[in-house]
Amino acid sequence: MKLKNDMEQLMADLRAAIPAVFESEEYRTRRQEMEEKLKEQHEQAFEELRKEAESHSIALVRTPSGMAFAPMQKNEVVSPEEYEKLPDADKQRIEAVIATLEEQLAKIIHQIPQWRREGQRRVRELDREVTISAVGHLIDDLKKEYAALPAVIDYLATTQQTVIDNVDDFRHTTEEAPEISFLGIPVTRPGGVPSLRRYQVNVLIDNSASKGAPVVYEDNPTYAG
Repeated sequence: MKLKNDMEQLMADLRAAIPAVFESEEYRTRRQEMEEKLKEQHEQAFEELRKEAESHSIALVRTPSGMAFAPMQKNEVVSPEEYEKLPDADKQRIEAVIATLEEQLAKIIHQIPQWRREGQRRVRELDREVTISAVGHLIDDLKKEYAALPAVIDYLATTQQTVIDNVDDFRHTTEEAPEISFLGIPVTRPGGVPSLRRYQVNVLIDNSASKGAPVVYEDNPTYAG
C-alpha cells in the first residue's frame, strides 16, 4: 500500500530531521540565551537586595542553610560577641532593618519557582517552534501528493499534530535517552526510545499486488436460510 510505504519513509525522515534541528547551533544558541537570561534575572534580584542591605550597613551572606543577613561595621561583618556589646537602640534598628530585608528575600525565593516555570515554558515553545519547522515541509510534501483524498489529508494533519505534541519520540536515536534539563530542572523525563508504532498505517487487507478483483474461495460452503 503506497500510503503505508510513504508513512514509513516519513517516520525515517523525521527520525533524522528532528534530532538534527535540536542539535543545530541555532537551537543551542537560543536555548543558552534563555538559560542565561533566567540566571541574570536571579542574580539581578539578589544583587539589588544586596545593595539595599549594604545601604543600611547590613551584609547579605551565604550560609550552609541558605542566605542570611548580618550587621556590618567598617565593611566587616560584626561577630555575635561584638553585636551583644552594641547599644540596645542600635540592636533594635538593626533588627528592624533585617526583618524588612528578610521579607524581601522571602519574596525573591518565592518567585524563583515561578521564574523557572516560565523558563521551562519558553523552552517548550522553542522546542515546538523548531519541531514545526522540521516536520512541516515533510508532511506538506505528502499533503500535495494526496491532495485529492480529503481523508488522507486529515490523517496527515493529525499525524503532524501528534508528532509535534510527542516530539521526544523522535529526538533520541539511542537506547538510553539523555535527561533534558533547564538550569538543572528536568524538562523531559529520561527513558528508552519510544515506539513509533502509533504512526504506522495498519493495513487490514492489501490487494496492491493483485490483478483484477479478488476471488474468495470457500472449501466447505453451507447454505444458511
